[in-house]
Amino acid sequence: MMEDIKNTSDYDFFAKINQYIVEHSASHSTEELIRFFNFLSPILDLGMGSGRHANYLKDEGFEVVGLDISWELLKKSQFNKVVCARGERLPFRDKVFKSVLCSEVLDHLLDPESCLEEVSRVLADGGFACFTLPCCNLPFKKIWVPLYRKLARIKPWPKEEYRHVFSSRELLKLLNAHFEIEEVFYKDFTSILKWRYGWGYALDRFFSRVCQKFPFFKFFAGSILIKVRPRYSY
Repeated sequence: MMEDIKNTSDYDFFAKINQYIVEHSASHSTEELIRFFNFLSPILDLGMGSGRHANYLKDEGFEVVGLDISWELLKKSQFNKVVCARGERLPFRDKVFKSVLCSEVLDHLLDPESCLEEVSRVLADGGFACFTLPCCNLPFKKIWVPLYRKLARIKPWPKEEYRHVFSSRELLKLLNAHFEIEEVFYKDFTSILKWRYGWGYALDRFFSRVCQKFPFFKFFAGSILIKVRPRYSY
């Protein structure tokens, strides 16, 4: 499997993703994910990268399997249960995981639909999946996203690498075709501040709570957390 991936034309693309992950932290912490989602073991961390979420969940007592397309990142993770494979073709039997965490992955895939079908297939009855993704609900998002990244001092992705910029409506429609949507959280109202100041996280949590009562604020969210369950499995 590892050699097959290294021989694909996508290898340079994933090497660049590796470098981006090293240079930029995620917009949410694993502690936040545990607060939002009551994970059940075993967990599949789909697109685990360098193992930030997987190692934390393991230390908290969860049974975790990490999967990523990049063998280089899997080696850096120093995680003991890893699989090098594509999200669109998961090498697992049906209904083997109680939870699937897919954090900041769908927007980089050529075929997100195939990945969602695979996630639904490997989820056990009563299990659930958690998706986190950047989203842009504002008009003129093709202008706003590059501008935001410049203000936040985030290196821009080359156009061919950042394959999707979803709105929350597009994401929910995509997920609703495969799952029952259970919970939705809007985040990253103060992303620029969070990149520079610690207190930006507290301000962001405040706006997330406001958004639960006033959905209009979702138009200013920078990312979304979604909990789903397979249809007809519980």
